[in-house]
Amino acid sequence: MFEIRAYLIEESKSVEVAKRFLSRLIIASQTLDTLPERFPRYPYARDWRMMPFGNYLIFFRLTEETVRIGHIRHAAKRPFRS
Repeated sequence: MFEIRAYLIEESKSVEVAKRFLSRLIIASQTLDTLPERFPRYPYARDWRMMPFGNYLIFFRLTEETVRIGHIRHAAKRPFRS
């Protein structure tokens, strides 16, 4: 998240814009506690799922008891492979 914050500050020239975005990102990721299966599997790494958030994708894995966020990437970046 530090990279996202730094990028947003650089692009917007505003710490407040970065804080608001990251706050919304955190709130959105917390919704994964409810029905995380509603998001599709990632085609390049089938044990990952992805949740879109604005121009970003939140990549996560499901275990028996938890949802583990592994990556948050800008959607324009090349795909990652596990």
